[in-house]
Amino acid sequence: VPPPAVRERLLARLASPWILVRADEIDWRRDGLGLETRPLYREAAEGRATGLVRLMPGARHRRPRLAAIQELYVLQGDLTVEHERLGAGDYCAASGATVHGEAVSEGGCVFVLVTSERGGTLAHPAAPASRAGVTLVRASEGAWQAGAVAGVWTRQLSHDPTQGRITAHVRMAPGARLPAHRHLTAEQLYLLAGDAHIDGETLAPGDYYWTAAGTSHDVTYTESGCAFLLISSVVELLG
Repeated sequence: VPPPAVRERLLARLASPWILVRADEIDWRRDGLGLETRPLYREAAEGRATGLVRLMPGARHRRPRLAAIQELYVLQGDLTVEHERLGAGDYCAASGATVHGEAVSEGGCVFVLVTSERGGTLAHPAAPASRAGVTLVRASEGAWQAGAVAGVWTRQLSHDPTQGRITAHVRMAPGARLPAHRHLTAEQLYLLAGDAHIDGETLAPGDYYWTAAGTSHDVTYTESGCAFLLISSVVELLG
């Protein structure tokens, strides 16, 4: 039986429309073969899961058995997927039906992994080409687009037209403020650098934030500037 304080925090988190996972809050799961995973969130209704994967030098990562689509964003190190070597800031999306090999890291790496048990089609406006069901967007590829809010730029990595969801790399300049807004789909945010202030919480690099579809936010802002990986619908400004 958990202590009363722990139980209260857990119940409050389950009742909240959003979840915050700090960088040091969840232990890594080790498989003994040089692969470690750190789950962040699973959307049971859609069969989508988000987590971190860490490979030791020479370790291999096999596609999750039920994954129809998988997306990954390399945070650090090197990762070779279908004979393509990826580095920090590179993005890869693949259809499970067309990827049969394993991903391997020569020097070790860490990446964000998003998998979906449902099939579908992802569009990749920043990718120069797709090969054998694998699409790569290098850190140097894709144009940064200024949005409706000053000091906020987005580099779109993929678009799910069925769900109206995008995966994007977002930057905010020091002092930038995003007005009250709403996302039509669930929102996932993984902070890569800097600071972000959301719903009264201050996020630091490595922190992960999830909120349910239709949830409205008050002003989101950064003091020193930030960069984050975003998986959500296009923002609907409320004011």
